[in-house]
Amino acid sequence: MRNGEQLRKDVAAVHDFDIIIVGQGLAGTTLAWRLVEAGQRVRLFDPGHADTCSKIAAGLITPITGKNLALSPTFAAEAAEAERFYRRIESRTGATFYRPLRGVRLFQSAIEFAKWAGRAADPDYSAHVLPGNVDGLIDASVAAAVHGGIAMQSAQLDTAAYLSASRQQLDVVTAAIEWDHDVVFAADRVIACGMSARAIVSCEGFAASSGHWSHLRYRAAKGEMIDIETARRLPATSLHHGIWVAPTRTPSIARVGATFSWDTLDQLPTVGGRAELEAKLASFFRLSYTVLQHRAAVRPIIGDGRPVIAAHPSKPRLYAFNGLASKGALRAPLAAQQLVAHLADGAPLDAP
Repeated sequence: MRNGEQLRKDVAAVHDFDIIIVGQGLAGTTLAWRLVEAGQRVRLFDPGHADTCSKIAAGLITPITGKNLALSPTFAAEAAEAERFYRRIESRTGATFYRPLRGVRLFQSAIEFAKWAGRAADPDYSAHVLPGNVDGLIDASVAAAVHGGIAMQSAQLDTAAYLSASRQQLDVVTAAIEWDHDVVFAADRVIACGMSARAIVSCEGFAASSGHWSHLRYRAAKGEMIDIETARRLPATSLHHGIWVAPTRTPSIARVGATFSWDTLDQLPTVGGRAELEAKLASFFRLSYTVLQHRAAVRPIIGDGRPVIAAHPSKPRLYAFNGLASKGALRAPLAAQQLVAHLADGAPLDAP
């Protein structure tokens, strides 16, 4: 029989961690895996809501985006690290959720085509463009390419599958954290629901805006998406024409998104949001379809839209990993590694 001292040591070992993470979305899950890879003991708290921004995201990793056909200078490094990271986690979990993908950008106007003409010779852009003319990009019975287009080397993360497979292997407690009641900041530790750790990280997305991180400049946007089913098999290609049409694991089903709304930040689908998506889809998509599901979530956009990796200004041992916005699948692995370098190795953090 164990003596009292040994029993106390055993209990302390069970409840003592290096890092506690609140939120098991893309940010929290990726940070947890990075910490585990660095030899850290990690516990996550997550309420397990069915529809979150991370769970319903299309997970597209696309180089050339937006109305201005923008290419981020960090895209190549982020995309390469994302592929390496997700492949490793696939090996650890035995699940598949990452795949290379062809993305087809169909220009919306002659003006957009002209913008591309000015960028086509730029080697930074052309490195991401696949060969072939517009007639071979997409079957004309699926989508119209009135103003031409380009094919890009892209990728896709099945975010729901990634989060589910990770939840089965990471140390996740299904519970909501109430910061004012459940978390105590001590001199050398932080205690959350009786669990002790060196530090605690908020990965709660927009939910963090009403708590300890309300001082950050939130520009969150509600996004609505629909899942559609067609009578025929769809190509394993993402289409981009003001909105995106993303393939799923079922060849006849695609996810279409997304709207941007800054007024009512809730998770309730709206009649107007669905109408907007279907109107934009009708402008280029040629197949008849049935809407299977209509969902909404709030994107955690902060400041200038870059990820926030920060220590709290007045609460020692409290950190935020947030603001992945609409490019979470791309940004999460490299951004998480920056925070791990600080938490595990003491590397400095940039000011938020």
